[in-house]
Amino acid sequence: MIKLKELLTEAFNEVPDISKKDHQKIEKLFSFATKVKTKEKDFMGRDQYLAKVSRQLGNGGYASLIDMGTGYFTGKGERKGGSMFRLVISRNVPEKAYYVGLQKDNKTIQSKNDIPKLDDAIKYALQIGKKTFNKVKNEK
Repeated sequence: MIKLKELLTEAFNEVPDISKKDHQKIEKLFSFATKVKTKEKDFMGRDQYLAKVSRQLGNGGYASLIDMGTGYFTGKGERKGGSMFRLVISRNVPEKAYYVGLQKDNKTIQSKNDIPKLDDAIKYALQIGKKTFNKVKNEK
């Protein structure tokens, strides 16, 4: 099993996925955003929050996603699905590094794809995430 793990790590260019443990660390660091309630309720009558953090499988393995401003409204007052901004923390296999990208309407508006260590990627994500969250909070 150890040899298999070594071979798989080598096959994926030695850049690990965002593990469950690392994802929990990211959830904790972004708790400033995930504990802010909106005025809306979900279909079950539960409070909704301005941001949510999830771990999903993508092209480069598991990634952490921070969705901010979920279920937001357009300027015309109509509800738009999804989120205002999505912050992605994942591995970047070709660069053998980590990727952090800030997206709006499925378009990347700010990114860095050559971060060597996960902790540095998380720091960068927090830096742009806090600014973005404040913008979302003011618009919501």
